[in-house]
Amino acid sequence: VYLIVKLNIKNSITKPLWFIIENLEREENLKTLPAKEAFSLALGITIVSLLFEEKIVAISIVSLAIYDGIATIIGMKFGKIKLLNNRTLEGTIAGIIVNTIALSFIISPLIGLIISIFVAVIENISLSKEDNFYIPVATAFFSFFLFLYLRNFIPSL
Repeated sequence: VYLIVKLNIKNSITKPLWFIIENLEREENLKTLPAKEAFSLALGITIVSLLFEEKIVAISIVSLAIYDGIATIIGMKFGKIKLLNNRTLEGTIAGIIVNTIALSFIISPLIGLIISIFVAVIENISLSKEDNFYIPVATAFFSFFLFLYLRNFIPSL
């Protein structure tokens, strides 16, 4: 898919792919590298899936989907207090709360909160729109080391 987009191959076989890209991609990405965010998402999730156990993969994917989605929607709709890189306090807090709830189905709420706060920090300091790559990869590494550390205190973790 990446080569089709990068080389701008348009024919009857690739027509459905281009229909999706042209209708869902951000305008600025259509001019530079269409499907860049989808490619970075696939790359990030692939790396996480190859390196980590299933629970950490799930935490990473849920955090990307829930935190990023909720923070963006709430921030755009209700955001008044600006933070770094055009993020908002309202979106950040909503993302942390909803992501913590979602992660509570996988891990304890307290650990979910710690991971959600970490995701918020990563999201807020990322300088580009590459968070589809950064969030799952950084979350996986953070979760791995958090679990490694906490196993000293909670052996059943």
